[in-house]
Amino acid sequence: MVCEGGRNRVMAFEAIEGLLRAGDLLIFNDTKVVPCRLSGRKATGGQVEIFVLGPLAGGWSDTSGPVRASIMARSNKALSAGTTLEIESEGPATIKAVLEERGEDGGWSARFEGVESLLELVEGCGRTPLPPYIVKRRRDLGEPEAQALDLERYQTVYAAQPGAVAAPTAGLHFSEGLLERLRGRGVELGFLTLHVGIGTFKPLREGSISGQELHEERYSVGEALAAQVARARAGGGRIIAVGTTSVRALEDQGLRFGGEVRPGQYRTRIFIKPGFDWRIVDGMVTNFHMPRSSLMVLVSALAGHGAVMAAYAEAARIGMRFYSYGDAMLLFREPGGER
Repeated sequence: MVCEGGRNRVMAFEAIEGLLRAGDLLIFNDTKVVPCRLSGRKATGGQVEIFVLGPLAGGWSDTSGPVRASIMARSNKALSAGTTLEIESEGPATIKAVLEERGEDGGWSARFEGVESLLELVEGCGRTPLPPYIVKRRRDLGEPEAQALDLERYQTVYAAQPGAVAAPTAGLHFSEGLLERLRGRGVELGFLTLHVGIGTFKPLREGSISGQELHEERYSVGEALAAQVARARAGGGRIIAVGTTSVRALEDQGLRFGGEVRPGQYRTRIFIKPGFDWRIVDGMVTNFHMPRSSLMVLVSALAGHGAVMAAYAEAARIGMRFYSYGDAMLLFREPGGER
């Protein structure tokens, strides 16, 4: 679906070729989903489901010290600090997780023994972190929860930097062939990295959004992207972000540097709401989001609340698909919006 100037048009996704023009810049998030769902067992034999959120220090492939991570752990009985879990693995080595401290959000800090990096742990023992509704549907149908092609299907074709615990799903619509055709039409393709965390999907609290804050996300920008943005701006090209994560990173840059993009590694808690002063992004590709989510608020800030509600109503009427493997929208900034 294309949402521009209060008008909605429904077409196949490949039609985006005709909606972009030479000099436009498409910016993707090249994070790569890691198989971060683990199974553990307590000394008593009880099963524990573990979801690795990310490293507590360093990166996923860091081997310079103890392997420590932030995790979520679920068990049929309460867990306590000091509990040691044996991680299920097909390899010969014994891998253990020691729960250290519980956080206010219910998560744990944990130390892993028997591996040299967090990436080695998840790649050797983990399963794809599919959205819960997909796992539930498979259970209801009596199908295996994990399937051979999960990690390939739940991954963009340009994924390059391991570290996401959820896919930047807007990018799932792009095939290698489509990307090549866009390049052939003179559309530039740029990349940044923001490792998607589960906080992205956390619902907003009831009531006004004015006093609410979002989770922190880390992202990185390279010299190539900074040069591409400057070139597109100078040449009159539009900057189209693929996914809400790309939008957040770019507009955080715009706020920091007065509408410019500069190389480096950053952290952001930016909450984009209606009335936002847009500095970088002219449009975006995004999937259909859930109500009461910061993602829905961001989309409404870009295209206008009324236009977005009309687009959702039309999508529901004609049976478009929502959620991670669903359909997408190409949205352009509301007329009169600043950049």
